[in-house]
Amino acid sequence: MYARRLAGHLRTQSKPVIVWDPTQPQRGANVAGWQANYVTYDFDEFIKVYWQSKYCCAIIDESPRLFKDRNYRKEIMDMMGMGRHLNAMRGGGGGHSNVLIAQGWKGYMDKPSRSQCNRLVCFNVERKECEDLSSEWNCPPLANAHLLKKFEYIRMDRLGDPVGGRVEIPR
Repeated sequence: MYARRLAGHLRTQSKPVIVWDPTQPQRGANVAGWQANYVTYDFDEFIKVYWQSKYCCAIIDESPRLFKDRNYRKEIMDMMGMGRHLNAMRGGGGGHSNVLIAQGWKGYMDKPSRSQCNRLVCFNVERKECEDLSSEWNCPPLANAHLLKKFEYIRMDRLGDPVGGRVEIPR
């Protein structure tokens, strides 16, 4: 829900949004509640669009699947490491901001990829995960993220102060 709202907000700011969502059977613009320029369930197709476009927000839903899949691991690692740069070797695309949606992070994402993340939105997660997040992000309040109520989150930029919030669901 948060990511779909983020996608819609970015589009109002004239920022192109592309989405990989393996749970959606359709592809195209504004699919399944995503306010995005392009949505697909096909990762090979997503990668082509990713490297052929410039300055997009790329939302990768269910991202752990890609880090675990040996067929796509190198590609997702390249996206994390080089996606923010324009890349002549990849057809001139890039300059992207990547948004990874996942339940958990440390077990599938290598330290160099985690270090590329500059914003965290943390909902309720298990206690051990909270301790790891608190340590890695140098943010003591994250150690209590397991106490967050439904729809509450802690958002922070790397080296910034944490901000609490709540996703409001329109009725």
